[in-house]
Order: sequence, then C-alpha cells, then structure tokens
Amino acid sequence: VGFEAHRRTGVKWLRRCGLEVRPENIMMTNGVCHGMTTALASVAHYGDTVVTEDVAHHLIISLCNYQGLKLHGLETDNAGILPEAFEKACKTQSVKVLFTVPTLANPTVTCVPETRRRQLAEIARRYEVIIIEDDAWGPVMENRPLPFYMLLPENCIYLTGFSKCTLPGLRAGYLVAPDHLMPAITGRLLAFSWMATPLVMEIASRWVEDGMAGELVDWQRQ
Repeated sequence: VGFEAHRRTGVKWLRRCGLEVRPENIMMTNGVCHGMTTALASVAHYGDTVVTEDVAHHLIISLCNYQGLKLHGLETDNAGILPEAFEKACKTQSVKVLFTVPTLANPTVTCVPETRRRQLAEIARRYEVIIIEDDAWGPVMENRPLPFYMLLPENCIYLTGFSKCTLPGLRAGYLVAPDHLMPAITGRLLAFSWMATPLVMEIASRWVEDGMAGELVDWQRQ
C-alpha cells in the first residue's frame, strides 16, 4: 500500500527518530492518529485489555471505548510507567497491548529513560504483550533514549508523524511493525482508508529529502 519511494524516504526520517528499519516494515499513514486506530484494530479484539499511563493520551480512551476494549491506567512516576505496576497487570489480567507515549508525553512532558524502557520491554517480552509506541514528536528531542521498537522489534508497533514536529497541516506519518504483523495492519489500513493520501505523503517526502522537514524540526525544538 503506497509508493516505494515514500518508504525509502521513511527509512531516512525514521533514522532521525532513532530507528533502523527496512522499507518493507514501514506503512505510510495520515498522521499518528490514523496510525493509532490502524495499529489497535490490528492487534486487539473486542474485550481485550489495553494498559497505558495513568494520565493517558485522550485518543486511546476514545479508541478503546469505540472498539470495545478494556483500558486500564498504570501507576507512573517522573520516569514513566512503573515496571512493577506493568508486571502486576500482566500477572492479574490478560493484557494484550501496552500503549505508551514515552517521549515528551502530553501533558506530563515525561521522557522515559532507557533503563526504564528496557525493563518495560523485558516484561512485555515475557508476557507476550504488544507495545504500541506513540512518538508524535519524533526527532524533536536531541540525545533521546532508544525507541521501544529498537528494544522489542519483534512485538512493537512504532508510530510517528509530521504534524507535531513540523507543522499541524502536514497530516502524514509512518507506522513501523515487524513482519508478522504487517498482513493484519495492511488489511486494516485498506479497510479504513485504502492508503495514506499520496499527495500529502509526497510533500512530506520531498521536504525530508530537501532538508525542509529537518529545518522545521530545529525551529520547533528552539
């Protein structure tokens, strides 16, 4: 779904976000919200349990409600979700998905350190929980910790976009997923919107290639 050239450009942009991925593992989206809906519908089914930060992204609340999913908040501190809270939920409930905004979360502006990310990723691996990682701010934060996708590539879906880190009207983004999840994700994307809007994706791709997107990120960071 979508153009191969846009995937190749996505590899370059995602490298700025801390990911090393193949074009085959990239799906273009109409921004992170589109990616969230697609990802959640691909890996969670009616009645499944999703866990997230106790101060949660507002759209995950709506999405879980619309899709008939059980949503539970996990206790956090200034370094993000407490590993013991996540493990307790995995032991006492059948947790299917951990949805998290680990970098510059709104409204807490939390950045989960790499040590904490590794702890959470290991728990997710042991209990076979899929992590959906919302990284809407992408490369805005310098010297950022490794994304969850690089710590749990076999069971993580990574989302990023251009509207937060460049300008709001550029509703374009990337969804990155492992091979075994791509068929389900492709099917959901086709059902929801057929593909990300090619013209908008072309603008984003050209701005990545000519440096405009990077300049806008620098401006946002300042």
